[in-house]
Amino acid sequence: MNRISKKDIDDIEDNNEKVEPFNMNAFEDFSHFILSLLTPNPIFSDINYKDVLQEFYKKSKKQLAIIVSPIQSENIPKIARVLQDATFELNVNKEVYGSSFTISSSLLKNADVQELFKPFISSLEDESVTISPMQLFKLFISFEDENGSKSYRYLFFLYRVIYMLIHNNGLLPNVLEVSNGFYVSTK
Repeated sequence: MNRISKKDIDDIEDNNEKVEPFNMNAFEDFSHFILSLLTPNPIFSDINYKDVLQEFYKKSKKQLAIIVSPIQSENIPKIARVLQDATFELNVNKEVYGSSFTISSSLLKNADVQELFKPFISSLEDESVTISPMQLFKLFISFEDENGSKSYRYLFFLYRVIYMLIHNNGLLPNVLEVSNGFYVSTK
């Protein structure tokens, strides 16, 4: 398993650097551009891939609101405060849905704080929780405060950019064949 630690992220960004506000509405729908690059029957597909992709883009916005909507809970600001000074470690697994984040914080020793995280985590240890990237995505797009450690700010903006790309049809579907079927990822 490959791991990206807080130190790896810290090495990328200068601690004193202030991030400018990000306008989520600054981008238009990318589907027109992407679809304009495709011919109706590209050489890599025996179907009209352009029509399929157009249908994918129509449905992706609706599904985005269902799958990745911000969490409405009075506990979200409390969870954000815990994560603002936490350490994040990405645990990469070769299985598509096997990756996770380990989040460490001394605040997680507190039973009340642990209770806040229970609906979102897959495991809990003394000072850390394990959470799926999708659950962390839902939490981060629910947070309003961008202030925190470098890794917190990185994830805060990363998940917003990903959300914006999906919302504005800026991703291409990528079909992955695995031993027991297919997964659709994006690139």
